[in-house]
Amino acid sequence: MSERRSDGVKSGSHDFRDVLDLASRLAPLKYSDEVVYSVLFGEYDSPPRLSGSTKADCFMFTDRPDKICLPWRAVYVDPSSFGFRRTGRYLKCLSHIIFPDARVSVYFDASFLMLRSLDDILSDHEDTNFALFRHPQRDDIETEAVACKRALKDDNTTIDAQVFRYRSKGLPTPSSCYATGVLVRNHKNESVRRVNMAWCFEIYTGSVRDQISLPYVLWSENLTPDEIKGNIYYNRYLVPGSHAGDSWWARLRRQAGILVFRLFGSRTEK
Repeated sequence: MSERRSDGVKSGSHDFRDVLDLASRLAPLKYSDEVVYSVLFGEYDSPPRLSGSTKADCFMFTDRPDKICLPWRAVYVDPSSFGFRRTGRYLKCLSHIIFPDARVSVYFDASFLMLRSLDDILSDHEDTNFALFRHPQRDDIETEAVACKRALKDDNTTIDAQVFRYRSKGLPTPSSCYATGVLVRNHKNESVRRVNMAWCFEIYTGSVRDQISLPYVLWSENLTPDEIKGNIYYNRYLVPGSHAGDSWWARLRRQAGILVFRLFGSRTEK
């Protein structure tokens, strides 16, 4: 009998080669040396609006191409084989397969709001191999695992087994912990390509919560990432907004926090 994953997709119905094949088939035919991309499935978020112009080509991988407007270029994705969450995570990881000829990519979750042109984050990190924000609250995968279980983000047994396996392999404490909603990656770097593949495989075989697996993958591949300056919730480039399914109170609080930051906090961000 096929094992059932925590997101309801049967793992016995496919293997990891199918994941790689999906990413390869979605590769656009034409794009520039620098690409920006995001993933949007269902009604969870609205297509993000970009601030200003950008020299990068911008792609949105989605099952709702009719909702996507320029400068985004919509790429239709059928997420039924792996489920919404896993398909999104796989595409997040496999940037070098989706854009094999690009030099650098910027991925960000679809809930983000742009404060500046994306050219700023590209130019500020032109020499990076792998850059992202440090987690604003946690510094170890075990505290991240507790938070994920408390919020019912994934199956508890799956999360516990994954954390136990990483510790048994020697992952140090604290492991470091990162916010994975924004990623800047150099596709020409072999270590980055290995991290992408290993990270995707960890999600395929374990928890869909990619913030649990990434510290282990970075450690095992001996890649120290660069940290994007600031807090992922409040920084000079982009900030996460509320999700479409959030309560009106949660949406109001998030919008108020962003407004206060734009009026006062952003002036101190250099």
